[in-house]
Amino acid sequence: MITESYGLVKITYPGIGTFTDVDFYDSKWRPFVAIPQSPEEIRAIFMLENRKNQFTPYRFFYNEFEKIRSSPFDPKLRTKIIVHGFIDSSSSGHWMRDVKDKYLEIEDTNVIICDWSRANFFPYTVATANTRVVGPMIGIVIQQLCKFFNVTEDSFHIIGHSLGSHIAGYAGKFLNGKLGEITGLDPAGPYYEGLKDTRARLWHTDALFVQSIHTDATHLLESFGFGTYETFSHIDIYPNGGRTQPGCDQERSTAIQTEGLLYGVRRLIMCNHQRAIEFFKESMIDPESTPFAYACDSFEAFDRGECSECGLDGSRCTILGMMAQKYRSFIKNPDQTIGRRYFLTTSPHNIFFSKKN
Repeated sequence: MITESYGLVKITYPGIGTFTDVDFYDSKWRPFVAIPQSPEEIRAIFMLENRKNQFTPYRFFYNEFEKIRSSPFDPKLRTKIIVHGFIDSSSSGHWMRDVKDKYLEIEDTNVIICDWSRANFFPYTVATANTRVVGPMIGIVIQQLCKFFNVTEDSFHIIGHSLGSHIAGYAGKFLNGKLGEITGLDPAGPYYEGLKDTRARLWHTDALFVQSIHTDATHLLESFGFGTYETFSHIDIYPNGGRTQPGCDQERSTAIQTEGLLYGVRRLIMCNHQRAIEFFKESMIDPESTPFAYACDSFEAFDRGECSECGLDGSRCTILGMMAQKYRSFIKNPDQTIGRRYFLTTSPHNIFFSKKN
């Protein structure tokens, strides 16, 4: 129901939340606030696979509770939920299928892809608003799976790219921080960076463990950067300094010829932004070869060799990707990692990681 009072527009979507056209307004960082579309307009589709039904995904909407109850979800397995960002989809974003297939190769697990591509196009202000609805939709799916299959929220891990990272955060908030893990792959900066209200963005309290990999942190107005340099996770990793990635200049020059128009244009504009995905995928291929990242005051100091030790309590280093949470369990006081920036270097092309340094 939409209401308007003294110029304030407010809408409530039952079970999802109430939204206004001034939520999280900031004259510098979020000068225009849009009302999100309804869940029926967004129409996010969920696609569940495990080894029993691999390559024949079981499709359902967030409120199809009987379909969720009768799904091939296996309560003995942990669950990964993969969600894309702006102008992406499960069909065009082959990275989602790559990550799904790699998880199922490593071990039997429930993998759910969330496709919200009906609601992630221009204008960007509306796409960002819609993330606040998609997050609770994912949260409701998790609640229903917990109810029907007697599992707990901490067995779920959401992997989100760009706006999908903040969607993961909203899902975690909806579940009161009980979510097991969030991996943010270059969380979106525009319309999130600079906001002081942690309800507006991904934050380390949204799950028991939150890791973010930052690869495109140059400000949008400076160099079309789509990520953020800010820290907000338990572990924030900045490969190659987190702003620009080696090899992207060369890839841009050949992208359209080698990858076709659609993928080529995306690579042309978003190579740095997509690198977080490539790094995460490679960490899945050979977790033992993923190098350490080290806490340092700046990438320049790291590059000079000033930061190359884990410290007495182990909190001054971490591992990117799949091994990060396991490594964190060995740290005496793991919350010491919050607010630190961890750096590592990669090669310009596949294979990005050499053996551990």
